[in-house]
Amino acid sequence: RVSGARDGSALLSAEEIEPMRAERRARLAAAERAAQAAAAAAAADAAKRREAEASRRAEAAEARAKRAVGEAEASRSRQEAQIRTLSGQRSQQLAEAAAREAHWSGRCSELQQEATALRAALAQQGEAAAAQIGQLQGALRRSDGGGGGGGVNGAG
Repeated sequence: RVSGARDGSALLSAEEIEPMRAERRARLAAAERAAQAAAAAAAADAAKRREAEASRRAEAAEARAKRAVGEAEASRSRQEAQIRTLSGQRSQQLAEAAAREAHWSGRCSELQQEATALRAALAQQGEAAAAQIGQLQGALRRSDGGGGGGGVNGAG
């Protein structure tokens, strides 16, 4: 069973070595399968972590996009409100300007009518004054010409 080696150590026979080799091969194969399974599990775990990270990033990006859309909509609403306010103010200013124009246009017409009436009254007063002057001149001529000596300071 054990044969002596040159150095005198005991050697195992091939029948005894083969089962040990088979057991060793089986242990190596099992260890290899376990290492492959661990590597596959580690790879799957890493893939899950990468997927979770990508999902988290996608959710964060989606949240940022939603915030940006919300901010854009709020900004648009504010701008539309400003436009409505400015449009209302402009309409009010135009209405006030139209009212002022109508007021001053009416006042201008009133003043033109008043000026026309004053010209007519002045013309009538001028005619009346001219008639009075004519009457006074006529009376003055009659008094100077007919009475004799009725002048100023008894001169005549």
